[in-house]
Amino acid sequence: MYFMFYASKINRRSPLMICNYFLMFFCFLSCALFASDDIIDIGKSNSLENRYYDISNEPSLAYALESPVDPKKYRVGPGDKFLLHMIYPSGIINTEILISPLGDVLIPQVGIVDVNDMYLDEAMSTIKYKCLEKYQNADVNLTLSEIKRFKVKVIGAIKSTGYKVVTSVDRVSDVLSGMLNDKSSRRNIQLIRGKNITQVDLTQFWMTGKNYLNPLLENGDIIKVNYLKDSVFINGGVNGEGTYEYVKDETLYDLIVTAGGFSVDSDSTSIQVTRFINDVDYREIDISSILESKKIILEPRDYIYIKKKGDYKRHNTVSVSGEINYPGSYTIKLDSIEVGDLLEKCGGYTSRADIGQIRINNDMIQSRGDKELDRIMNIDPENRSNTDKSYVKARSFITKGKISSNEQSFTKNILSYILKPGDTVHIPTRLDYIEVIGGVVHPGRYPIKDSNNIKDYISDAGGKTKNATRKKYLIKSSTGQRLPFTNASIIESGDIIFVEERNDYNDWDRYKEIINVVYQIIIAFSVLDNLER
Repeated sequence: MYFMFYASKINRRSPLMICNYFLMFFCFLSCALFASDDIIDIGKSNSLENRYYDISNEPSLAYALESPVDPKKYRVGPGDKFLLHMIYPSGIINTEILISPLGDVLIPQVGIVDVNDMYLDEAMSTIKYKCLEKYQNADVNLTLSEIKRFKVKVIGAIKSTGYKVVTSVDRVSDVLSGMLNDKSSRRNIQLIRGKNITQVDLTQFWMTGKNYLNPLLENGDIIKVNYLKDSVFINGGVNGEGTYEYVKDETLYDLIVTAGGFSVDSDSTSIQVTRFINDVDYREIDISSILESKKIILEPRDYIYIKKKGDYKRHNTVSVSGEINYPGSYTIKLDSIEVGDLLEKCGGYTSRADIGQIRINNDMIQSRGDKELDRIMNIDPENRSNTDKSYVKARSFITKGKISSNEQSFTKNILSYILKPGDTVHIPTRLDYIEVIGGVVHPGRYPIKDSNNIKDYISDAGGKTKNATRKKYLIKSSTGQRLPFTNASIIESGDIIFVEERNDYNDWDRYKEIINVVYQIIIAFSVLDNLER
């Protein structure tokens, strides 16, 4: 129809016009034929020779690899994928090839190649060989692009048995993560691979990191987790004391390694193994060298003790604080340094130090407690003897392990004392004050004066009040003791002068008390009078 339409038109045109129409028709027809050939060729090349498969946008699985896959140790199988890039005379192949469930791969333009259960380097060499066998001048590049997944069987003393999906880069510990319970073995796990059984020791693997103790998995593996059965005990000079699962044919040295190795203070020449010879009796085995420990094969219920060096690199320290030029913690030789020598070692007193005062405490002594005080405190107060009450009072004035002084003469004596490990020496700041409280007009803090006595300080405080009694006391700041006033009393910084006051009475309350006493006396006389009659 299309041609007849143009033919009817042509009949009405000039010869030149007719030639033009035929020329245009011929060009159109030629283009159509060439276009159809190109489409056929492109279709063929896309399906066979010159196909370009873009995998850049394809999803890929991410694997947590310990290290790059070792081509000499990795076995390929169904599910593994290769990325193949081959340039050959007829075109380019850039595609992924998958190992089928039969263990072979289908390579475009080459055919089927069996690679099942080959090591990776052998499988890649086989594929390249087959490609070059077909195209001798081809440039073939091949790499592993995706790792296969497969199932392994897990049985035994675990939370959930059955088949687990894994990869060839997973280890036994990856499968058992979160599946073990208190009764599950960690050291006597079996990896069954055909007729071969490999012993898996996760406890030692976690300590040493040796991969042979925790193998990589392969298709068809069976993991059998046994129940905990026997144990051994190790204590003393090892980093990980405790109870460990027994492993047959394990040496003493292997157990020490599993327990974290010798501790820094251990004596590796003094090891004792206690071993049962029947249900009750036992014998002791002494080991005096590491070499000997490598020859001792352990048995169930063995108890190993590695001796420790009690004085291994022990520092004897004391602390100095307060008004001293270089306060801090210092090491000392045991029973060899006096308090005064230590203060000189610390640079001596500062300009603000109260050289007449010193405090020494020892937390180690204090932590031992006071059994006598504990005994008394368990007695009801009304049932305590006078001696008990006196002891409680005495202990309240001084902390166990502490000594202090506010007097220069006694402080001088303390400076000659030998220091003990754990002692804490404190030099107070000199404040130069005393307090006057109680029955004085102006109670409070007053500057200390060497020429003043107690009466002078009371006078400085405005004298005694009308309510003051004649009793005066000196309370020592160093001990808290209350001393009666004497003219010979030595007043030191921080001391308290206490003037006792009369107790305040309410007149009405006092009147009622007097009436009550008189009433009781009258009643008593009345009773006596009646008895006489």
